[in-house]
Amino acid sequence: MKSAFQISKKTMALNKKLADLHHSPAARALPPTIASLALRYKGIKGNATLSHWAREELPGLKWANPGLKIIIEEPLTPGSTPANLQSPGITINLTDSAEPVFYPVPSTVRSQNVTPEFLRILTEPEALARLRSKQTKAPTMEAQPSTSTGGQAAT
Repeated sequence: MKSAFQISKKTMALNKKLADLHHSPAARALPPTIASLALRYKGIKGNATLSHWAREELPGLKWANPGLKIIIEEPLTPGSTPANLQSPGITINLTDSAEPVFYPVPSTVRSQNVTPEFLRILTEPEALARLRSKQTKAPTMEAQPSTSTGGQAAT
């Protein structure tokens, strides 16, 4: 039989988790023009900023926007890595645009600083337009030419 203390301890823990979700900095309703978000990072060690943000702030964003589709793209295995890897970041798919907008998240930024900037981009049309104008396509990290062959393909 469980004591009243154990039950209240579990209830308090659940209440704390719900309060954290409700009062999270990311727990804001997004504009209806946001169709979905896709997070891309290379696992836990690839971009600690984005993985920490996804673990800490993403639940609050999902709590405030239950209809928002959020996709976390699986990191590629070393054997299946293509020549051009997309850099870590968040892809914003809009309902009024065919082209998604890519928000790069550098690993040097602290995760608590990602939320204010990201929410500003999502809620201010001018900030979203500036980010869109900077991009012609999703940023990629180009494969470096081989130095052993002088940049030429081996025959």
